Amino acid sequence: MKTWLALFGALAIAGFQLGSSRAGTVRAGDTIIGVFDSIQFGAGLLPGCLITDPRTNPVTTVCGIDNTNTAAPFASTSNLPQTTDSTLRWGTETSGAIPPSENFSLLTFQGGQVPMVLHSDCSTTNILNCFKVGRITFRNGTSESDSIIFGATLNFYDNSVSLANSLGSMGVLISSTENVGTPAQNTDYVNICGNSSMICNATITKSLNATEATEGGTSVAVDLFGTILGDPHLILADMVLVPGQSADTNGFVGNDFPVAFLVPEPSSWTVLIIGLGLIIVLHHAEWAFGVTSAVRRYHAPGCLARTPSPINAKAAQ
Repeated sequence: MKTWLALFGALAIAGFQLGSSRAGTVRAGDTIIGVFDSIQFGAGLLPGCLITDPRTNPVTTVCGIDNTNTAAPFASTSNLPQTTDSTLRWGTETSGAIPPSENFSLLTFQGGQVPMVLHSDCSTTNILNCFKVGRITFRNGTSESDSIIFGATLNFYDNSVSLANSLGSMGVLISSTENVGTPAQNTDYVNICGNSSMICNATITKSLNATEATEGGTSVAVDLFGTILGDPHLILADMVLVPGQSADTNGFVGNDFPVAFLVPEPSSWTVLIIGLGLIIVLHHAEWAFGVTSAVRRYHAPGCLARTPSPINAKAAQ
């Protein structure tokens, strides 16, 4: 186990993070812009994994899925003309059993505005010193498993999209579930991860869980809170459910781990670590999808488990 800890520590010391950010001037009233790109279909650096049974503890998963050829025609991003909204779309269902309005998923980011004062002590436990970075809305459609995606990169910019205005990037990890449990257990969920994310680390895990469209779900929305520091780069400190939503028709903020890092075999850890080393290299060439510091969230190799959200645990009783 010490060997594994040393390897993970080496990755952290090497400066493993999702997004580099470049010098620029951030002014009060500027708008945070988010742009999705680098969609992951399972054949790249992020493994393609699916929760096949959310009723078990730990949940049952299968990995090694490659949807490059089957999901790509149905996956897209919508960033232009660039406003504060950026949308990631994926999924389809070809049998006709699912209405067309319910057979695809959407993830939308809408940016907030930079306040007059930016606090350095913004954190999950001190959210009053954070500002609303933006809002994420997740619509969970019911799709065929070979049409799903497993993640994407969300790039942040100050006021307009340019290299000079970059505020860094984070990995959006998408965990999909076979619908064999209760509506709460069947929720697909999203984690927003990176070394600049305080809600995807060894201490705190927050997931955005959306109720399936075919089980009465519409969409679920959270406000993202954070601050801007340094050169400059965006720090994400918390996600808070937008008031007025319910778990039955919308979803909830859970504490689920990304499925890609649940119960891997020891050999899979080796491949993952090699892949993460490659990410560091590719990222500096501006090629890489941001896989996250969530990989450092572990008990021991082969012993990771999806921690049930309180509502999931209640539903399983």
